[in-house]
Amino acid sequence: MKMSSKLDKFDVMFLIVIFIHLYVAPYTKVEESFQLQASHDILFHRFNLDKYDHKQFPGVVPRTFIGSLVVSVLSAPFAALLNIAGFSKIYVQYVVRLVLGILTWFSVIRFRLTICNLYGVDVSRYFIMILLTQFHFAFYSSRFLPNTFALIMVLWATKYWLTDNIPKFIAFSGTSIIIFRSELCILYGVMLLISLWRRTVAWQHITVVIVTGIISLLTTVIIDSWFWSRILWPEGEVFYYNSVLNKSSEWGISPFLWYFYSALPRCLGLVILFVPFGYYIDERMKDLVLSAWLYVVAMSFLPHKELRFIIYTVPLFNIVAARTCQYAATSHRKSIYRKLGYSAVISGLSTNIVMSCFLLYISSINYPGGEAMQLFHDELHNQHHRSNITLNICNLAAQTGVSRFWEINDNVIYNKDDLKYNNERLNDFSNVIIESKYESLYLPIFSVVWGRISSFRNIAIIDNFPYFRIINSDKLSLLSQL
Repeated sequence: MKMSSKLDKFDVMFLIVIFIHLYVAPYTKVEESFQLQASHDILFHRFNLDKYDHKQFPGVVPRTFIGSLVVSVLSAPFAALLNIAGFSKIYVQYVVRLVLGILTWFSVIRFRLTICNLYGVDVSRYFIMILLTQFHFAFYSSRFLPNTFALIMVLWATKYWLTDNIPKFIAFSGTSIIIFRSELCILYGVMLLISLWRRTVAWQHITVVIVTGIISLLTTVIIDSWFWSRILWPEGEVFYYNSVLNKSSEWGISPFLWYFYSALPRCLGLVILFVPFGYYIDERMKDLVLSAWLYVVAMSFLPHKELRFIIYTVPLFNIVAARTCQYAATSHRKSIYRKLGYSAVISGLSTNIVMSCFLLYISSINYPGGEAMQLFHDELHNQHHRSNITLNICNLAAQTGVSRFWEINDNVIYNKDDLKYNNERLNDFSNVIIESKYESLYLPIFSVVWGRISSFRNIAIIDNFPYFRIINSDKLSLLSQL
């Protein structure tokens, strides 16, 4: 069967959904900080490494610049046009995220076309339809997470694994392991074992392994050593820190089954119920489920868990779920039970959409740092007569939406040292963004409250429809000296 290269209407809809997620929740959190700041610095400071953010805030472990470098190069023409047109550089943050979202989208579409070639048009369409209904995949698609850059590589590697193109599978998988996320060796290892079982791997492929390893390692060592001003392999240091020293547990520990009872149900939604049926009705689905399932089981042994660590399994599970949807759609007229099954598919996808809209709204009110920076610059615009403006930013604000793209006023000195209320250096600042719970401690110096920013706290159960209420609370305060 010849693979069609035509875009489907659902492909375009998925791109629109990615854009909607970006527009509704435009700010970023601490996990995205390094890659986003790196993109800013590459675009605006270029070869002046002394001004790069990582020189002042290096983080616990070094990260690679390669993903940010690629996105920055692709974004540079649009950033230049915005600069010529007089737009502030906060709009460039939208641009770099758009570019990353498009890269993810393009990889998904190429992956879908492979599904079309292998399993048919209907399965490929249900695959993209399922993605349309799931919150986390579209939400992460434009986020500057190491996992997002790795996800793009996973989609290409899996595409070639499914078509038994082992050399290209090795090239993409090896590159993503060495440069972006070392834990992917588990997922690719399972896939490789399955390929050995299929006898699609030959001894000649060892050459591809060696060449890929050498080129990938040299690439990251040369590029990242220049940016970090020392010889290093970033992902190697990350692996040593998280896996050998087991330091990742310092960021929180979750139960062994957390991925199964929390993460997977949230990122797949009700579609998770379709996976067992797809596994049962089509022998070809078993390798997909086995690869994804064993990866999640292996990752469960690590004490620190996050949903983004298993986002790579979503496309695999979705193929299986799409096969269930296709089967239900083509056989629903044959019996009352199959009609009920088709109704369950429609209900599941519809419920997913409602859940995604709800989660997107929650996310939109969960970035108080970004809202605080917006408020600060709005107030400055209203008080344009002021001069000598200096702003100190607390850690919570820096972790929930503040980035260097927000440094848009040349008359303002921005500082992220998170000075406490009893620090004498506070007197040198005209404004501070601080946690609202400590506001009273700062008021003796900063007696003018420019505003308070609330964000999501929890969900309360109530007696009346819709039987729940979203509870917000003040998280940050923007204060000023007289």
